[in-house]
Amino acid sequence: MTVGRLPEGNKPELHKIVSYNILAPLHGEGSKHGYTPLKERKWRKRKRILFDEIRYYDPDIICLQESTQRSRHEFGEALKDKYIEVGYVSRRMVRLFPALALFVTSE
Repeated sequence: MTVGRLPEGNKPELHKIVSYNILAPLHGEGSKHGYTPLKERKWRKRKRILFDEIRYYDPDIICLQESTQRSRHEFGEALKDKYIEVGYVSRRMVRLFPALALFVTSE
């Protein structure tokens, strides 16, 4: 068998994956990102844009970097009609500590 080729008769399964560094809610509103107006960095606005983009791209797998437990739950609620959470990885299980959240289609 040659690398990069499927055995004859097998069809590949294709999956759409999106990955976002969502910039943890409180981090985005701090002075570190002062080059962007505060009203554009507010979590309330950014999360709605992210929800809309995810729905537009309709991925099979969603990876959210810098997710907090709060944002993880917000994404879970907003996308529960199509996605389930399958993982949340953090170096520290602290409420505000950024981590990685992973969602997949429930279909």
